[in-house]
Amino acid sequence: MKRLLALTALAAVCLVAMGGCYYSVMAPSMAVAYYGPTTNSTMKVGEGSVTSILGLIVTGDASIKAAMERGGITKIHHIDQSVTGFLGYVFTTYTVKVYGE
Repeated sequence: MKRLLALTALAAVCLVAMGGCYYSVMAPSMAVAYYGPTTNSTMKVGEGSVTSILGLIVTGDASIKAAMERGGITKIHHIDQSVTGFLGYVFTTYTVKVYGE
């Protein structure tokens, strides 16, 4: 009986912990200053991302330099960053978007 009660309590804690099972946040990065509207109407975008599983397996490159290279950017206008997760930190993706010329 005690074992059943303990398993039930553990299952309840797990369900409560998974209540916020998905999140997605996007925000500007403070890595560079914003210089106002660009005169170039064809702004380029470069993206880099890192995916993490349980914080143990991590793949990708979310550096500003890698995002600039992928977008062919030499002059940064601004940077956005976003984080998307599933089941807390079980599966998380961090993305950096670089905008510029």
